[in-house]
Amino acid sequence: SKEVSERQIFHHPSWVRLSLHAPWGRLHAEDLAPVASRPILRGWISPTDRAYFTFRIASDAHRGRVVLLHSIPPRRVGGKILALQVDTGFNGDLSIPPVWIRLLSAVLLGTTSVTLANQRTISTPLYDAHVHVEGIHNTVFNVDLIPGSPLVGMRFMKRVAPLLTFQFPERRVRLWR
Repeated sequence: SKEVSERQIFHHPSWVRLSLHAPWGRLHAEDLAPVASRPILRGWISPTDRAYFTFRIASDAHRGRVVLLHSIPPRRVGGKILALQVDTGFNGDLSIPPVWIRLLSAVLLGTTSVTLANQRTISTPLYDAHVHVEGIHNTVFNVDLIPGSPLVGMRFMKRVAPLLTFQFPERRVRLWR
């Protein structure tokens, strides 16, 4: 049937998958159950249509300070919302402001070249950091971390879970595993 062939399109592992309205009905993340069984991380979509996951700097008994991605509503700390914007154009792991990198005591690996959205290439410090995702128990991910605007990139999301959904009417974004 037409619906089955459309579902098969969504099974390609390198695509960002969406919940879509189509002439024959609506496809939901739940329709993709064989690919992803449960949401491990819930985020929100802002009024300006930017998708975010919230985070905080936490302590881990074995690894020291880590970035903890969690599904609680956003909150302000010192006038700033602790949130990572989902950036499908960022092919790295994470980018966070330098002050939060210092809080992490992240290990400097060297420098790396980064191509910006305006196609300008810059050199930036590259750090090694640890990330724990709330919905994945007993797993800490080693990530490459660069200083900058708080962003979560596609390389990190692909390693963590096979499915990212945006549901604009409900204003939510979810990462499924």
